[in-house]
Amino acid sequence: LHDWVVYNIRYDDAALKSGRIPQQSLAYVVSTGKGVCQGYATVFKVMCELAGIPCQLIQGYGRGVNYDPLKKEEQMTVNHAWNAVKIGEGWYLMDVTWDSNYLWQSRRYSQVWFLSKPEAMAFSHFPQNITWQFLNPPMKAVDFKKLPDLSPQFFMITKDVPENLVKRQVVEGEYELLLPALNPGYEFSFSLFETDVYTDALKNGKSCTSLAGAVFVEETADHTLVRVIFPEKKIYTLTISWRERAEGEEGLSKSYEGCGEMLFRNTVPNARRFPSHFALPVGTRLLEPKYGPLYYGTEQEFHFFLPDTATVYVDAGRGFQPYKSLNAEGEFRFTVTIPEKKDARIESIGISTLVDAKTRHYWTVINYQLAEK
Repeated sequence: LHDWVVYNIRYDDAALKSGRIPQQSLAYVVSTGKGVCQGYATVFKVMCELAGIPCQLIQGYGRGVNYDPLKKEEQMTVNHAWNAVKIGEGWYLMDVTWDSNYLWQSRRYSQVWFLSKPEAMAFSHFPQNITWQFLNPPMKAVDFKKLPDLSPQFFMITKDVPENLVKRQVVEGEYELLLPALNPGYEFSFSLFETDVYTDALKNGKSCTSLAGAVFVEETADHTLVRVIFPEKKIYTLTISWRERAEGEEGLSKSYEGCGEMLFRNTVPNARRFPSHFALPVGTRLLEPKYGPLYYGTEQEFHFFLPDTATVYVDAGRGFQPYKSLNAEGEFRFTVTIPEKKDARIESIGISTLVDAKTRHYWTVINYQLAEK
């Protein structure tokens, strides 16, 4: 039933833009093959009832295509409609309109909003009748306004619902975001953008490049720690994306999908940068150095944990040199002499693993830029 509506009803964006929305009755929506959210939800409700499935049409406020996290949600007027269905003894929420993806330009079939957890739906949907939140106790409007906009995919990936997440906050140069551990088979990606550049690119259908060295993620069996650096006194957007986990070079072929974003107003500039990193194994911990750049003509101590790794290789201008782990936990501790710039043929130092011994193919997992003091 969900799939039939998603595939066969087209969003009537012309009516939405004109402000002249036709009556969203079952007969009109099915005969024309188009409708807005009220029409989608109406058709789905009638189809469920004909199939003997209890279904409720819910009206309320939704953070839809016109949602702007920079603007305060002063008046959460009714602007959206979705459904709840009863399966067995439980009620489940779904949004067939948003699963049709017509207003997000992708026009691609989705099950993101199919049988969503109430805790997940609460980050983007606020029903007029709070009973249909299915939360105990129900969430107040003032608390909803503080939440970041996260999709159900975010909660599919994390083992628990994270606490203390807010939509906008003030920071002083650096911030740590602690999230629950991830379910097996998934991984997150976090990117930081200057908000004005990011929003302008979205409005114009363009891509924009995230800030290099601004985010470092350490994932353990118990939690995911996201460390963020804010370079200037500006407003920044931290985007959250997900994909199925892929190790090493296989990960290059798998794309990420967005599932949320948070806003930060930074008051203290921070010139430090994190090293670039890719496909770090669960349990990786970076102890020293935590930040870059590293400097030419210096002795640099490295101390980190890289699980399931017996040897790493570092090229400081003299070819890859091996360093053995100190224990079964994958702990590494060693010192590297970085040559003077006039003697160096490198602009960065990477910590690598050996992918293929025959071809001497190395895979860099952590990489520091070099600079002159």
